[in-house]
Amino acid sequence: MLGSWFARIGAFAIFLGAAFAFKYAVDRNLISPAGRIAIGVLLGAAFIGWGEWAHRKTWPLFAQAVAGGGVAIMYLSVWAGYQLYDLMSPLLALVSLAAVVVLGGALAVRHNSVALAIMAALGGFLNPVLVSTGRGSIAALNLYLLLLNAGILGLAFYRRWRPLTVVAMAATWLLVLGSIFGTTQSQRLVLLAFGTVFFLMFTTALLVQYLKTRTAVQPEDLVLISINSMVFFAYGVLLLPAGGQPLFALLLGLVHIGMGLVWRSQLKTDTNAVLTFIALGVGAATTAVALQFEGPVLSTVWAVEAVLIMVGSVRVGLSKLRIAGLIVFGLSLLISLFGSGLGALYNPPRLFFSVDALPFATQIAALAVTSMFLRRKGETALEQRAADTSAILALVLNLLWLTFELAGQYQRADWSLRTLPFAVATFWALYGAGIGGFGLARDLKWTRAPAMAIFGLSLAISVFSSGFGATYEPANPVLSVESAPFLVQIAILAATAIALRKTADSTRSKLVDAVAGGANLLALLWITSELWAHYNRPSVTWSLAGFTYTLSTVWTLYAAGLLAFGIGRRAKWARVFSVSLFGLVIAKLVLADVWLLETPLRIASLMGLGLVLLLCSLGYHQFRALILGPEDPASPSTSGANAV
Repeated sequence: MLGSWFARIGAFAIFLGAAFAFKYAVDRNLISPAGRIAIGVLLGAAFIGWGEWAHRKTWPLFAQAVAGGGVAIMYLSVWAGYQLYDLMSPLLALVSLAAVVVLGGALAVRHNSVALAIMAALGGFLNPVLVSTGRGSIAALNLYLLLLNAGILGLAFYRRWRPLTVVAMAATWLLVLGSIFGTTQSQRLVLLAFGTVFFLMFTTALLVQYLKTRTAVQPEDLVLISINSMVFFAYGVLLLPAGGQPLFALLLGLVHIGMGLVWRSQLKTDTNAVLTFIALGVGAATTAVALQFEGPVLSTVWAVEAVLIMVGSVRVGLSKLRIAGLIVFGLSLLISLFGSGLGALYNPPRLFFSVDALPFATQIAALAVTSMFLRRKGETALEQRAADTSAILALVLNLLWLTFELAGQYQRADWSLRTLPFAVATFWALYGAGIGGFGLARDLKWTRAPAMAIFGLSLAISVFSSGFGATYEPANPVLSVESAPFLVQIAILAATAIALRKTADSTRSKLVDAVAGGANLLALLWITSELWAHYNRPSVTWSLAGFTYTLSTVWTLYAAGLLAFGIGRRAKWARVFSVSLFGLVIAKLVLADVWLLETPLRIASLMGLGLVLLLCSLGYHQFRALILGPEDPASPSTSGANAV
């Protein structure tokens, strides 16, 4: 190896020395232009002959170096004869330079030198640049590149010199991309035709060896194939007018998908190559859609494409292809969600049936179809989880879309936006309950989490929108948009508690108590909010003492009724809740209410509360045996201390 570099550096040094000597002679006009060119050609030939002598001596590295130097000197001499001294026409110069390149290629084969082959190839690609007059034919240039690449790729295949293929591909695309500027539309069609041939040539050159040996394509060649395809895609898009770009991209995508399927039929074990071809095809087809459509229509078509990819990945058994489907579907979601400003800019002309609604309806249907397909055709646990995930996403997306539709209806009807959060909370509560009920009827465990999450968000929206009752201002008592979510949520919690109690065992009884307690806590919050809203209406004279006293009275009656319910149904949670509420009322009366009332009312309040509590205690003790029964016995020694 060291000897080869000595030879190369030495040849280069001689080349530089000859160049300086040549310049010296030119500056002093010692040699005529024709003589200078002749000396250069003869010197190059001498170097080549020297290389042949070294080759016979079995000094291959030295022979390669001096032969390469000879080719370089001859190439420079011919160029100088054309460019500096105008001794030949452009056609003659091109032919002469091409002859030097062919000679370099032949020497590369003889000396088995990939470096010499690359040097000759670079000279071949420099030829049209060096002899260009700016008035040449586009077709002639591409025809020259076609013939040059045929020779280079043939040599690369014959000797298995992949670097030579890389150099040819890079140089060709640089030249043809540079030739685009200043061309007419008819010339661009010629360029596209030649570009298609170049694309096919390089793809074939990179694959033919693997097809011949029936082996998997190496990763570095898959990278080169991908680069070749992407450059050709960009080349076609730059050449074609806007109207022809989508069709070109779609056709290129179908070609790559077809390549993937054909390769799979030939080499089923080479999944990386198949995935690469199909992924390139999906990318081109996805871009074709973006070039043709925009806005909701683009999002809709991408959603359909994502379904086709997901279904196709299962059909052909390429699970990794689903990643491409997920990416395309993600792009569809991004456009539909952020294009609508997450609902803030969603204002269709009519309810449901509009172009704005089309992507959401398509995406929901796509997720549903994907879920059903994976559930039926999927064989692994991962595929079943993917089916559940798709179904959950469909439910969530449907919820968002219907929420956007509700907000759009508010804008069209010019309804008060102040009530929109309460309407949304009502809808979300019903939606969550519907999911939970459907899942319970079908025994679908995956529905529990989204049902609980959506219902929990509904609770949060209603409670925070009312400011925990402080900003609760319905136009009418009880029957109003603001009160609707509370009534619905209370009813859902109560129905859930009843349904759970029928099937509950000892391990789920605490869940039943928690749900029932939550329903009563929410009911108490709503009643308090309604009372606060009543006292804040203009038609009602505001009085803090009147409000607090009425609130205490209502809480006391609620606690008494709940205690009676707890006693009658033997529900311990109800008794505990009522006793806690009684304690809260007493604390409120002692610490706040009584000090706001006149003395007679203060006395009446305390005595009335005490009487209610005594009656509750008396009723409990009088009917304790009947109430508790054998399931909740109370011994004489502990009943006084522990009875609730």
